[in-house]
Amino acid sequence: MVPNEFTGRGYIYLGKTDGTQLKRLTRGPTDDGDPAWSPDGAWIAYTSGASLGEGYQVWVMEADGGGKRQVTHGQPGGIFPAWSPDGARLAFSSWLHKPSGYLEPTHICVVRTDGGGRRQLTSGSAYDLFPAWSPDGTILFLRKAGFHDSTGDVFAVRANGGRVVRVTTLGNVSGFALSPDGAQIVLHDTEQGRILLLATHDGGTPTTLLDDDFDYNLMSFSWSPDGKAIVMAQRDLSGLYGPALHIVNADGSGLTTVPNIEEVMAPAWRPK
Repeated sequence: MVPNEFTGRGYIYLGKTDGTQLKRLTRGPTDDGDPAWSPDGAWIAYTSGASLGEGYQVWVMEADGGGKRQVTHGQPGGIFPAWSPDGARLAFSSWLHKPSGYLEPTHICVVRTDGGGRRQLTSGSAYDLFPAWSPDGTILFLRKAGFHDSTGDVFAVRANGGRVVRVTTLGNVSGFALSPDGAQIVLHDTEQGRILLLATHDGGTPTTLLDDDFDYNLMSFSWSPDGKAIVMAQRDLSGLYGPALHIVNADGSGLTTVPNIEEVMAPAWRPK
């Protein structure tokens, strides 16, 4: 999880679901965020950079914050990393060239964790963001018309490239997360202000998990390792983060607020 600390920069922390044992893992002058756990829970991939114009890059570190190592280099960099099921590669979003603000489209790429074998999987004028790697090797991602748009849909592409397939047809998805078994997606419906669940195998009618989005435009999610609970963070289009981190059971019951944690984005639940 990444408390913003009112500094204009993000830092990555570890913490228990009861809000205790907070430990800060990054401390540099850079903006650090988008944490993603490796399948074995031993490593965290994340985004780090001084500013967008100077280029964000994908890094990895050990679970205790040690062993920090840069994975992507130069322009274009990378954001929103996600691990492959075998822990050997990372999917991420990247610009085709040096970005100027948020005006250029982003595309889904993959790279080995040693930085080699980089490959671009998507193309076009859309913004392809927030990749999530399914156990079967498929990479799901959110495709939007603009970087800061609060609406889009979930698409999928194989890790070796090929045809891009549309998974949702709502047109108003601001964020999503794939369940550990790859069977369900939790997503935010900005039009109706709801949090929904959708079975990935048929792309059918979603069911309502919560009839509430806490009055925010953008939401991020992470599933518990057993698939029984979901942690949620929210922010609006101005960049204002939600005042709390929430956890809810996957059946919609037991909505709770995590104490002692505020100004959080991009929560990531440790897999083991």
